[in-house]
Amino acid sequence: MSKPEDKAEEEKLTEETSEKREAEEKTEELTEPQKQEIIEEKAEKKAVKEAKEAKTAKEEKAAKPKKRKAEEEEKANIVEEKTYTIPLGRAWNIQQPYRTPKSIKLVRNYIKRHMKADVVKLQAGLNRFMWRRGIEKPPRRVCVRATKDKDGNVKVYLAEGEK
Repeated sequence: MSKPEDKAEEEKLTEETSEKREAEEKTEELTEPQKQEIIEEKAEKKAVKEAKEAKTAKEEKAAKPKKRKAEEEEKANIVEEKTYTIPLGRAWNIQQPYRTPKSIKLVRNYIKRHMKADVVKLQAGLNRFMWRRGIEKPPRRVCVRATKDKDGNVKVYLAEGEK
């Protein structure tokens, strides 16, 4: 957490502890009906806090459709989308400590050649899949989904069903 959040939490805790102390001191001096009123006030305060938290949660949920709109705009920019199975056997012909970086270069070059693109971006899921067994043992082949936008940039994703 960042420092302002920590400070806010500390302030909440100090407020709650001070309220508890005050309530304990009051309850020692008060009669039963007065104690009931204090308990009801506390319940009301909790209800107000929960309502505020619920409102903030609703506002966050309302912000999510904006992200969906951005995704829809990206889909609208897609000119071409293809699925390829890329053989990575050539990466196994070189020394072990260089195999996974070589296999990533093979994926980039394959996509550049077949999609006729200059800029190729590999997404995080594909990168994790390539590196999951380390630098010495990349996969023998990989299925990818490549999308080309209006500017000629290509994004490469791990094909669905691959893990």
